[in-house]
Amino acid sequence: MTEAHQPTPPVHSLSTPIPPIHPLSTPIPIMNGLPSSHVSADSPNHLKPDQMSILQFLLYLKTRWVTGPSSLSSVQQEKGKKILEALIHRASVADVQRLNSASDESATCEFLGSAQDYRAGEDPSTYLLLQDINGSEEGSIRFSDSSTGEFDPNIQWYDFVHQNWSLARQTPLRDSDRIFAALEIPSTPNGFNKCRYTSLPYSRARDSMVAALTTAWTLAGYITLPHMDTLATALILFHWFGDKLWVLFPATELNLKIMGEYELNSPNLDGTLKLVGMLEGLEIMFLTERNHHELLFLLKPNTIHMCLSFTESCHSGAFVHSHKFLPQVKAIVDWRLRWIKKEMDGPYIDKEFKKNIIQDAVDAIAGWDTLGKKKDLCSGQRREIRDMVKGMKAALEFLSSKYGIVI
Repeated sequence: MTEAHQPTPPVHSLSTPIPPIHPLSTPIPIMNGLPSSHVSADSPNHLKPDQMSILQFLLYLKTRWVTGPSSLSSVQQEKGKKILEALIHRASVADVQRLNSASDESATCEFLGSAQDYRAGEDPSTYLLLQDINGSEEGSIRFSDSSTGEFDPNIQWYDFVHQNWSLARQTPLRDSDRIFAALEIPSTPNGFNKCRYTSLPYSRARDSMVAALTTAWTLAGYITLPHMDTLATALILFHWFGDKLWVLFPATELNLKIMGEYELNSPNLDGTLKLVGMLEGLEIMFLTERNHHELLFLLKPNTIHMCLSFTESCHSGAFVHSHKFLPQVKAIVDWRLRWIKKEMDGPYIDKEFKKNIIQDAVDAIAGWDTLGKKKDLCSGQRREIRDMVKGMKAALEFLSSKYGIVI
């Protein structure tokens, strides 16, 4: 659901790279993991995480990453360490906002209280997820691995479960081992549906539509590199198991331009480290099972995000379409259509990648088209949505036909 990446395109060398806002090419002196200019003789080492400055907190996270369950994979340990060091560097030269449930000025999130207030059934649990895995149709669950972040149809549910048990026994992985994640686990009658999250925010609003609930189950050390989920769509999410760091960037005009360039390259660590320095509006959110169980929040449309699983972790969520987001969505759609027009004839992009890009846009059209037909909408809202959908269909008509995709 929200941990997924687009399929990997071929490597494309950018002839005009965008200069970073905060370049990471010139390292600054580090003392005990913090920039030396921020370390003093009386720096407290006994502060609770919520009492720490942003730099102290990121150092605390770095220590947890390299010593905790995520260190069972030396490859992922090193990868996460470099990402956290890039975040420390960024925080030393620019403002980084640390989000919590009381944050009311986030450019990426809207906090909605506790999902427990909307639950009429059982507590969420991995037992229920196992029931979902057992009761799901073949191919409906998408498994991915930490080396590429891509979906791998060869990973089976028993591979995932076996690795989970191995990590629970604190068995170190070999360097050649991949860490698995189970994504988009559908809720089934004998599984997560027993929680009965039947009235989540936006689900009963006249101008909104919420898709079916799915769950992402990631193992300790798993990292999703920066990505955006389904075009022009928000996500309502709640964290309920384990400890996970969310690294977030808003869908500003500059960030979308940078991500458009990044998307043409195979996702990798070097690109990720550059993005940490280039994208504007960095926000972080560290969610723990102890302090944030069933914390409910909404990721605004096309929020750029990556996640680091410090432990085995689970969050559940659903895609949201709402007239409330239409001004931002129109700007995102305009950017995407311009990007498609510019890049689809690029000589470095293969046919399968082009087809996936068009399919993502067509999926976005379908969601907004369905909302535009909702009877509860007022006539003005319906007209706005239908006009946007009509424009998207017209812009994509030729390319969708070329790749055999039905709008």
